[in-house]
Amino acid sequence: MVSKPNRLKLLVTFSLSLFLIMNAYAVFSFELNTGAQDSAPKYFMKDGEMTGLCVEIIHALEKENPNIRIAGYNKFFPFKRIKLNLEK
Repeated sequence: MVSKPNRLKLLVTFSLSLFLIMNAYAVFSFELNTGAQDSAPKYFMKDGEMTGLCVEIIHALEKENPNIRIAGYNKFFPFKRIKLNLEK
């Protein structure tokens, strides 16, 4: 299991990476795939819809730059699977 400080580092790194990608490739349109870890407050279901801190960040990034689309955050995945997919 990943400690809370390490999870926060992962979240911050992910957010900053997306921001840098967004600025570097602003003229191109592309889709990034991700997965939601079932851990509030990052991701959780409310009234049948995925919500949480990461979802708010994703929506803000997509609103800031419509050329970026982030998909896959509407499904929960175990942390180990998310980590394995990052390593590919």
